[in-house]
Order: sequence, then C-alpha cells, then structure tokens
Amino acid sequence: MLGKKRQVFREDLYLPKHQLKKVKRGEVVTSHKKSFPWLALFLWFCFVGTFAYMLLFSPVMNVEVLHVEGNSRVTQSDVEKYFAEEREGVFGFVLKRQNFFLFRTGALRNRLQQELPAIENVRVEKEFPNKVNIFIEERQIAVLWCSRGPCSLVRNDSVAAEGANVPDKKGNLPLYTIVDTGGLPVTLGEKIFDYPFVEHFRENVQLLREEFGIAVKNEATSASRFSDEVRFNTETGYELLLSMRFDPHQNMKFLHLFFDQEFSLERQGELKSIDLRTENRIYYALKNSNPEDAAEEVKTDQEKKEDTVNDSSVKQSTEKKDNKTKKSE
Repeated sequence: MLGKKRQVFREDLYLPKHQLKKVKRGEVVTSHKKSFPWLALFLWFCFVGTFAYMLLFSPVMNVEVLHVEGNSRVTQSDVEKYFAEEREGVFGFVLKRQNFFLFRTGALRNRLQQELPAIENVRVEKEFPNKVNIFIEERQIAVLWCSRGPCSLVRNDSVAAEGANVPDKKGNLPLYTIVDTGGLPVTLGEKIFDYPFVEHFRENVQLLREEFGIAVKNEATSASRFSDEVRFNTETGYELLLSMRFDPHQNMKFLHLFFDQEFSLERQGELKSIDLRTENRIYYALKNSNPEDAAEEVKTDQEKKEDTVNDSSVKQSTEKKDNKTKKSE
C-alpha cells in the first residue's frame, strides 16, 4: 500500500560505515539500543533499605519480652535487672544491643552465672521477633573454697570460679565454706579436684540430714585439697571427718553400722568425733575420754569375718605345731 512504510529494526546502526547494510528507500530504521534500568535499581535499593531498617532499627525488632523458667531461689527481679543491663548500649555508635539480631545471649548467660551463684546452669534463647527465654537450673548447695587470697566458688566440674562476693548475693542459697588450713593458693579457672567433689559434698550433707537427722554447720575445714578430707562440725557438738573421694552412700552405710551396733544415735551428744576417712574403718572418740587414749575402732562385718578366718587359721597352725612337737618327743 502507498504511504505505508515498513519499519526495520537494525542492531548494527552503530557499526562502522563499511559494515552497514544498505536500506531500501521507504524503510524506517529504528535503533535497538537498550537503556540502563535506573528505575529497577532504585526500587531495589528502596526495598533493601526498608528491609534493613526493619531488621536493625525498627522498634518491632527490639527484645522486650522476658520469660524465665526453673527459678525458685533466684528472683524474677534479679534476672530482669541483668537482662535490662544487657539491652543497654550500642554497636558502632548506631546499632542498639536491644535489637533481636544483636542481642547477646551468651553475654547474658555468663553474667547470670557470675552474679547469681544460686544458678548451676542456665540456657538463654531468643524467640522471634522480640522475646528472650531463660531456663534456669539452680544449685542445691554452693561450696566456697577459702585458702590464701579470695574465696573461690567450686563449680560442679571442680573448677574454681570467682566467688569472693558470694555471701553478699547468696540470698537463701545453702552456702558452705571450706577453709584450707594448708593455705595452698587457688587460681581462678583452675581445676581443684580430679573427682566430683561438689557432688559428693552435697550428697553427704543431704544424706546426713535425711537418714540420721544430723545437721552440719556451714563452715568446715580441710588440711589440703589433696587430702580429700573435710572436717564437719555438727550442730550436736562433735566433729565428723569424711573423705570426699569415697561414695557418700558407702559413708552412710558405715554410719548405720556404727549407730545400730556400736553407739546409739540418741547418745551422739557424748561423742567427740567420728572418723570415716579410712576405707572400711570407723574411728570414734568420746568427750569424757582421756586425750592420751587412742580413738576406738569399729570393724565392719566383712572385717569381722576376715578376723574370724585369720583367728581360725592361726589356731590351726598352732595346733599343727603342737602335734609336731608331741610326735618329736
């Protein structure tokens, strides 16, 4: 048709002249050169900026809700105090620590364990978008080891932790102090014992109270951390010497033997000391006994059997010697 022009798209319009193809008369050549997508790039930056603002600066992402479980001695207000302190401050003068992604759960966990000795273990978890859950396992007994320098809190793994200010913060936590009379200094972070000292200490104290009604005072002594022994002072007024390396249930077994067969529990006020530091041996002393007299020994059933066997063997050997002597005569 006349007047109708055919449109030709040419991608080679910007090629050198000798490479251009001839265009027929009446054809319109349109350039196919693409422009830079400025609009798409602008929209992309707007999206990323808005998303980053929502994640890092929006109040919606600030940790505000605190949930605490497992606490009885540790108060909610104590936990909230350290939670609020950990939320304060900024990163790089701009980013706030209270942001969900910047809040440091590990720092809060360490702070709680350091400042609240009633806590044995604690787990801190974040729950999107603004909640922190804290799960607490409390100590049944806290043990302070006091030697040269500040006292150290003995953890369950027998490692010495900072504990010089524990008495001021213990609340109603059962706290027992052991004084090392040998004075061997302890370094923070050092493993003091190679056996479960705290576990055995706790079980001994609990079993004494539950099985015999024996209450021990909160301060005990030890000749050295290498001696394995602890000297308790009972509320009745006598000393109870135990080895923390022995099984606590074995200690209670020997105490039952002592109070059932040798000495009445109702007469424990007459006692000066009970010594269970030697395996399979029980030694005791009375208050009115002569200080020069040695402590009396109580033998276990097994030892009595062994003594009976030994006595019979000695008797048999004596009889054989007598028979030989008679024959020779």
